[in-house]
Amino acid sequence: MPQPTKVEGKNSTDSNANNDDNTKDDQQDGKSLTGYAVVFDTPSKSLGNFKEVIDKNAFDGVDLSDVLMVSNHDFGKVLASTKAGTLKLDVDDKGLHFEAQLPKTTVADDTYENVKDGNISNMSFTFAVADDGDTFTKDDDGNVIRTIKQVKSLFDVSVVAIPAYDDANVQVNNG
Repeated sequence: MPQPTKVEGKNSTDSNANNDDNTKDDQQDGKSLTGYAVVFDTPSKSLGNFKEVIDKNAFDGVDLSDVLMVSNHDFGKVLASTKAGTLKLDVDDKGLHFEAQLPKTTVADDTYENVKDGNISNMSFTFAVADDGDTFTKDDDGNVIRTIKQVKSLFDVSVVAIPAYDDANVQVNNG
């Protein structure tokens, strides 16, 4: 697996000044998840009458300082946050890589165990597209392909049972 490279400015959440010393006390004993919430240049499943591809430059300039990790896009099931320093997001050549330190909550325990057991292995994300940030083309078979060239905002990365993108993945972080 390629190692994420740090991106200067607002495209990396490697550290957070709002972290306080009690954050680790509220975290699981080393329970963390890692993977790719977005994998560049790979097509989604059919999203109705088109498939979608995220361009490798789509996250250029995107502010990643206030993004949540949630379960199945449910904002009532928060697992980590860049703002709290429990979620790190890094854009690399493969996609949007994440590392999340999980809290001591029932939903985090359930999510961690489902990932560990292989019941859930995929990720998703919720975003807004910048004005003129997407294009529509047809591939050689006549299928419509939507290419996301520029993301305006990223709201969440989500551990999901049914993904739009099969290559977006999550695993237990073993160290």
